[in-house]
Formats: sequence, structure tokens, C-alpha cells
Amino acid sequence: MTVERPWDDSVDCSPDSQLVTIAHACFDFARAGDTERLREYVERGVPANLTDAAGNTLLMLASYHGHAATVRVLAALGADPDRTNDRGQSPLASAIRRGQDEVVTVLLATGADPDVGKPSGRDCPDVRSGRAPPDASLGLPRGWTHAAEVCSREGARCLVLWPVGRRVPSFVAGRAHGA
Repeated sequence: MTVERPWDDSVDCSPDSQLVTIAHACFDFARAGDTERLREYVERGVPANLTDAAGNTLLMLASYHGHAATVRVLAALGADPDRTNDRGQSPLASAIRRGQDEVVTVLLATGADPDVGKPSGRDCPDVRSGRAPPDASLGLPRGWTHAAEVCSREGARCLVLWPVGRRVPSFVAGRAHGA
């Protein structure tokens, strides 16, 4: 008796060992910040959002290990800065929790949403440091403070928030008040 299967039989086969080797190498490149080698693989067809067995993308691994240049390149190649792993953690929250200020700056510049993930990027400073929230009269999210007001590329003025107790990177401070 023949059973109709709605999927491709190839899913029942083990993956090509060469592809597995390439995937593992790319994960290692992301962890090590080997930006140029990782760029070459992604430009030649490795998915920018390639995930490991725990759902960590290349961008998540680069963020966690503090490799801002690698994060910047992966985002430019189409990696999703808001893609969470299997535990619901976002690259932004991971970078904040690990104190990777330069990575946080890059992720925010590429459009990472601080509300994505569990805990979200907005919640991480509280979770990590236990610091009290800023003055509630400012109406700022818990764990965040006003860092600067900057002009976006479109000319709109934007309020930049930064985790309480963290050094504001020069990238953000230097753009204060449209500078």
C-alpha cells in the first residue's frame, strides 16, 4: 500500500555532512567575530538568519560575544535583529545583559525593537542590575533613562533611551540635539 505524503521525502534523509560542517563553521565565525569569512559565506548563499539547534541566529551569537562589526555586517546582509531564539531572547536583550555597549548601539541603529523578547531589551537592565527605575515623572520605561535627543535621517527629533547606570556610548552622546 502506498501512503500519500504531503512533504518531500528528502526531509527524512540526514543532512549533507558538508552543509553541516559549513553551518558549524559559520556559527564559530559569528562567535569569534570573524566578520570577513562569515560575510563571504552569507554572500555565497548561507542564510543570514541561519539558526543553531537552540534557535540562536548568527546575529545572536555575534551580539552575545560582543562583535559589533559582525553584527553590523550581518544586519546589512539581511539578518533580522529582532529574531528571538528558542528561549525568547533577542540579540538586543542579550547584548544589554552582557554589557556589550557597542553592539547595543549597532543593533539600535539597525532598527532592533527594544520591546521584543522575554525579557525585552527594556527589561534587561532591571533584570541584570536590580537598579531602581528612573524618576517616574519622566514617563520613561522602567530601567531606562533619557540619554539624548537626536535627529533621525528623516529629520524627525527622537528621544534616545539608555539603560540606567550604563555609560552612554559616544555614538549616541555625539548625536545629541541634532549634532
